[in-house]
Amino acid sequence: MFTDGVSQVIVPLWLLTLHPSALSFGIVIGARSFLPIFLSIHGGVLMDRLGVRRVMLFFALVGLALPVLYPMLPFVAVAVVLQLILGLTTTMSWVGAQTVAGQTTKGNPRFIGRLSFSNRFGAFAGPLLAGITWDTLGQWGGFGLMFFWSAMLLICALMLPKDAARLATRAVTLRDTLPRFDDYARALALLAVPAVAVVAIGSVLNIATSAVQSSFYIVYL
Repeated sequence: MFTDGVSQVIVPLWLLTLHPSALSFGIVIGARSFLPIFLSIHGGVLMDRLGVRRVMLFFALVGLALPVLYPMLPFVAVAVVLQLILGLTTTMSWVGAQTVAGQTTKGNPRFIGRLSFSNRFGAFAGPLLAGITWDTLGQWGGFGLMFFWSAMLLICALMLPKDAARLATRAVTLRDTLPRFDDYARALALLAVPAVAVVAIGSVLNIATSAVQSSFYIVYL
């Protein structure tokens, strides 16, 4: 969540230097949520099929390259593409973190409390550090901070418990990487469970609020 908190400040600040229209700005900021809408379920399926650690390592490596590309390619159209990828990498990393926490602690409330605290602390401290870095070192310093926290994410992924042998040694095929209708049907069917539906609705409201805070509110400030 440090990475997410940092990027939600650095990317809008950088985007404003390109002088986009309000519509273009909204498209770029909103793009980070587009792929997770369609691929979050598939990402969870991949973790079940291939192992959480393997999937998180892949997305951590992808996320490591993104901070360098933003300042090197200062175009709004390119920013849309980078935001699509950034949104998917951060979402998959967070889904993986929650999955590992659930699998290894069996719902231990003490550990889940620590996870929740770390999440909120990262979301608070990340933007603060991003603002300080941008003020002192400029945009390259800001994106350097993004790169640093992406590297920390990679290190954390490497420290995760190894996936089960049947998952870690399984060869990845093209079929494995493609979404399947049956996976989506089974996942969406869970919305019939009241507890699952309440959590899903709460998540939508929470993410929508965050999207408002990280879009036009930043422009206003």
